[in-house]
Amino acid sequence: MKTMNNSVWLQKMAAAEEKHTVSVGGWITSIDQTTLESQDASTKSAFRRFLQLKRRERRLTLEQFAEKADIDLGELLQIEEGEAMMPRPRTIHNLAQFLNVSDTSLAALAGLVTVKDTQFTDATMRFAARSQPLQKLSKEEQDALEELVKVLGQL
Repeated sequence: MKTMNNSVWLQKMAAAEEKHTVSVGGWITSIDQTTLESQDASTKSAFRRFLQLKRRERRLTLEQFAEKADIDLGELLQIEEGEAMMPRPRTIHNLAQFLNVSDTSLAALAGLVTVKDTQFTDATMRFAARSQPLQKLSKEEQDALEELVKVLGQL
């Protein structure tokens, strides 16, 4: 029996699996590089904020959180600081176990799997927008903002 395993076939099979996770021998981090590059920013932001808030909810430092979840501290730092990186499947698995959520849902939030569900997309967007802290601008921030607005007004 001949198997098809090229990217066109994988994309076709993934499209046929509406609202389901498609995986072959583990998570597919990308079918091609453009899939990774076009990942929705709100999902990345929601994943980052979810981890930050869960860590703060447990009153753990980054180091304590990484140790308890059995993940690499450097990788956690990159995730929380919003650096352009995709967490490893092992990291997702360990985080899911530690946070008591499913591997698949956390992988979707991290952008490792695609979920074709508008409810999921809308919920992650709302979470990312609502979870940002509301802090008064410092004097320096206010001055910088006013300066930028002035320059933008001159264009």
